Order: sequence, then structure tokens, then C-alpha cells
Amino acid sequence: MQSPSAPASVSLLSSFTHTRFFLSLVHLLHRSIEESPTTMTACSRVFDLPELLHLIISDLTHEAHSLCQILRINGAFFLCGIEYLWREVPVHNFQRISSSRRQLYANAIRDIHTTIKVGDHHEMFTGLSFPRLRGVDVVYAYSSNDKSRRPAEADANIEEHILVFLQPSIERFSFLGPPQSPIINLLRRIEMSYCCLISLM
Repeated sequence: MQSPSAPASVSLLSSFTHTRFFLSLVHLLHRSIEESPTTMTACSRVFDLPELLHLIISDLTHEAHSLCQILRINGAFFLCGIEYLWREVPVHNFQRISSSRRQLYANAIRDIHTTIKVGDHHEMFTGLSFPRLRGVDVVYAYSSNDKSRRPAEADANIEEHILVFLQPSIERFSFLGPPQSPIINLLRRIEMSYCCLISLM
């Protein structure tokens, strides 16, 4: 009698083998182009077909390490791959990116999560746009015991932060913050049908 765990094991092995096959194929194609840059074979034309790049990369979305390897192959794989690797990210990931490259990554983001604290500075978002952004989750971590800044100043800072994410493409906006915050009224005035407001009591 076959063990109940066998199908899962076979599936896992198949997935692993499939992933390794794709990685080996991609590296082989890239090496052939480097060795014969003047010869464009039928195989090497895979780099000119976005559909095939997406097919290869989408198979690796469950393996972040393998996906990162793919992104390092060349520019075509990088531009295609960041759409998957940066589709959903926490805001602090931007702190690791140089200012000259942040827009490149912002173009790929569809869901973003951020916790805003009193006194935070958000210059890293200056001038950025998020054309593919669909969902935003904001947590306002202001404490009534925090005397470092007046609430009005804190709200002005956070309002500026939030407005960065109010793109025309937005379908969902979740805000978690104190009920007395003027930010709540700001979001209500905008009349966003997709906005979910959750007050901290």
C-alpha cells in the first residue's frame, strides 16, 4: 500500500527538479550568448521574448533564492524578475536601495506595507510614484505618551507619507490608527470606496 505522504513527496521532488532544470537552461543560454555574441541562435532568442522570460521566472516565485539568482543573469531577467520579487514588500526594503534606483523598484510594487512612527522621516519617497500599486496597509504607531512631537506636527508628517501611496491604480487602502487622528478625517474626505479605516481605541 502506498504511503499517504508519497504524492506530496513526488510533487516536491518534481517541483525541485523543474526549478533546477529552468536554472540550468537559463545559465546555459546565457553562457552560449557570451561565448558567441555575434551568433543569435534560436535558443538565445529567448531573451528577446518577454512571454518566455515570464514563463521561466513565474516557475521560481516560490523560491526567493533561485529568483535572486535569475535576476543577476542580465538586464532582461532583472527587469522581468523584480515584478515578482518586489510585487509585495514592506516599506523598509527601500532603505537598502540607493536613491537613484528606487523608482525602478517602485515601478514593480503592487502591495506595500508600512508602519509609521512619530518622528520618522520619509525623504526616501520624495519624487517616487507607484504606477502598479493596488493595495496599501498603513499602521500609525503614534502613542499618546510620546511627548517628542506635538500631534499636529506628527499628523502633518504622516499625511505627507500617506499621500505618496494614493495612486490612481489603488484598489485597497487599509489604515490602522488612533480614532482622534486627523488622518482618519483626511481619508474620509477623499471618499475612497476601497479604504478600510480601523481605529485604535
